[in-house]
Amino acid sequence: MRKKNITISDIAAKTGYSKTTVSFAFNWPNRISAEAVEKILACAKELGYHGSGDPDISNRFKTICILVPELSEYGNVPVWARSVYEMYKVCAGRGFLLSMIDQSRMNDSFFVKSSAVDAFMSFTPDLGSLLLDNARRRGIPVVSINIDALDCPEEEKYNRRISNSLACLNMVMDLIVNGSVSEMAQEGAYYLFESNI
Repeated sequence: MRKKNITISDIAAKTGYSKTTVSFAFNWPNRISAEAVEKILACAKELGYHGSGDPDISNRFKTICILVPELSEYGNVPVWARSVYEMYKVCAGRGFLLSMIDQSRMNDSFFVKSSAVDAFMSFTPDLGSLLLDNARRRGIPVVSINIDALDCPEEEKYNRRISNSLACLNMVMDLIVNGSVSEMAQEGAYYLFESNI
């Protein structure tokens, strides 16, 4: 007789925690209590769980949510479009997922549905208290990229926007993977940088 594969549902049923909490224990344990993590990992070991989750806290979803202004504000070709494209290529090369959302859609239900996000990035300096409060509570890093590049001639702004975006992206990816930043972006490349990791 074939042995049944243990799932997070089995662990949830045995420990009394929700499947979401069990998933957090494997993928981002700092989002739940240490007591819950210990109980869930002990149960997983006891049951012989060998799922995709890894109890190593260095494991992350490797998903970055990029918040963009409404398209209507910029016409057909927004100034941040090329930056997002270049960021996407870097993320794909390093095994990250770049998720894009219209910043005007930020609300409480968004955060409930976005529990697997490791970092937030934005192209506007006004991130709003809802985003910052939720990010702080969950220990998620936030960076707002300066794509205006007002301190350089007009012909350099295009390339500066892309380089600022990629420098900030590398900082965020370092934080997700290593918990520290190997090299900060140059001064003026970002408005805000926060992390509780």
